[in-house]
Amino acid sequence: MMMSRCFTLKNQGHNSCAFATVVNRFVVFLGLILSSTTVTAESVPVAVNMPVTLIEEVKVNDTETEFSFLIEGADGLKTEAVTPLDGATFQLIDPTGAVVLESGDAEVSFVSGEDIQPGSNLPGGIFSTEEVASPQSGVWKIKLIYTEAPVDTVIVTTLFVRSKWQVGVASTGITTWWEKRLPPVCWF
Repeated sequence: MMMSRCFTLKNQGHNSCAFATVVNRFVVFLGLILSSTTVTAESVPVAVNMPVTLIEEVKVNDTETEFSFLIEGADGLKTEAVTPLDGATFQLIDPTGAVVLESGDAEVSFVSGEDIQPGSNLPGGIFSTEEVASPQSGVWKIKLIYTEAPVDTVIVTTLFVRSKWQVGVASTGITTWWEKRLPPVCWF
């Protein structure tokens, strides 16, 4: 249906596909920039409808790690924190400073490193949260508290921010090898 509309407009003397090609290329470029979402920062804006990974270094003798991230207009938030330190506790903190979820809550699960396969006797584990519905816009935090870190390591957190607004990208007329596999579609 979209292709026939594009064809009809071309036959009427309008070149809507040329404009659509420019828009498609811009959207693909923007998508490539946004797809590199592994970062370390003080407060990270989080893209919606795609996982975002945050990594924070832990130095010997550290006792806590905090991740700050910005959420705007989301419908849901889920988190996962890979913590290679034994005895860690987890807190999800909203923009007002209130603890929304923490270790021991029914909505927070923990898989011990000892239960992760392949391998056994891995330190720490993985904290996972159920979805927080309609999270307030603002800077959220994940705080992990643990006994003194015995070695330098990292904690990896993945954020899943959901929005009812979905975006799709289709491209036409671009010559890179990976884009040739996309079907030709015009935006309307």
